[in-house]
Amino acid sequence: MLIFTRQEQRFVVFLLVSFLLGLGVTYYKKRHFIAEREELTARHPEILEKFNLQQRSASHQPEENNEIVNNQDTHLTKKKFVGKVNINSANVDELQALPKIGPALAGRIIEYRKAHGPFTSIADIENVKGIGEKTFNKIKNHICVN
Repeated sequence: MLIFTRQEQRFVVFLLVSFLLGLGVTYYKKRHFIAEREELTARHPEILEKFNLQQRSASHQPEENNEIVNNQDTHLTKKKFVGKVNINSANVDELQALPKIGPALAGRIIEYRKAHGPFTSIADIENVKGIGEKTFNKIKNHICVN
């Protein structure tokens, strides 16, 4: 049988109580979060969809909530990219189908292309005002220059 000093006994009891409190808090948080999510989902399904999109982008899965563009030149289908958008020849609508690219940014891309000539690499799009590293990382798998 192990014999502990009084101080060691207190420390072991402290560890056990801390462990049990941690388990209780974890259980409460899980149950509370699940109930809160179910209630929110019932009231606002669009919030759940937005949350799921954020989770997909956080895990580096491709986004599927892009604008729909029905144009033969684009290689895009409803809510999912099939091919890549050529940033040297894409029009405003095609550029807007890219994640994080709105009408103003699409216009700036076209203006930059007119002023400086065609892009030589996809990384050159970062030279356009408003496209930083984060936006580039979102669109780099969806664009090409050939």
